[in-house]
Amino acid sequence: MQKQKIDQSVFYLVLTSDYEMVHCGLYKAGEQVAVCQEQKLAASRNLMLMLSTMLSENGVSWADLSCVGVNQGPSPFTTLRVVITTVNGLLLSLQKPIIGVDGLATFLNEQYQGGVLVALLNAFNHDLYFGIKTDSGSCETGWEFNGTLLVSLQNRFGAQPITFIGNGAGIYREQIMNLFPHALILGQPSTQSGKASATMDTVSLAAVAAQTYKLYLEGKGQHEPLLPLYLKTMNYIPST
Repeated sequence: MQKQKIDQSVFYLVLTSDYEMVHCGLYKAGEQVAVCQEQKLAASRNLMLMLSTMLSENGVSWADLSCVGVNQGPSPFTTLRVVITTVNGLLLSLQKPIIGVDGLATFLNEQYQGGVLVALLNAFNHDLYFGIKTDSGSCETGWEFNGTLLVSLQNRFGAQPITFIGNGAGIYREQIMNLFPHALILGQPSTQSGKASATMDTVSLAAVAAQTYKLYLEGKGQHEPLLPLYLKTMNYIPST
């Protein structure tokens, strides 16, 4: 089979947000060119200026971009809306395809090394966004109250080797260790060695960029505005 020829002129922007910052990168054919970041509270004011400056400093115009990739979430909702609204505005202005990246599934794929991997992200109000990946290869995502979720995980996976990642794993570390005494929590002291493994609270910009480029090469960009992947739903009970 003939190897696919890579277009070295493919420039693209990638944006992702975590619980403190908005991270942006300029990439060319899978390689990082430049990165910048802004505090989430200042992103609505400074994001476009920051992106314009990064492009200008690297001799790239808005017209040179082939697409824009963005982490669709889940993440803190206000910051997520700011980032996605910015990207949707770029779509209308540039008429370039947008690549939406599932941040939770990409986080699991980025960190998976076999067995049971559970990603937990803070969904506030004692709730957690969760992602689960096992040797079957499939990714399961959703949200649930922390106590209900952790007991459910214990019932499902029992004494199996299990690894937890994400900022939610740090927040509920004590509860996790009570239910899973032999669990590995990335970024937290190992129950065996006492040493902390490499920390990773949310999906990295590099992983979002890699997924963006993959989906772009597969022709999966869209020309319609994106919506946030906000997994939480509200149960409305009408008054009587």
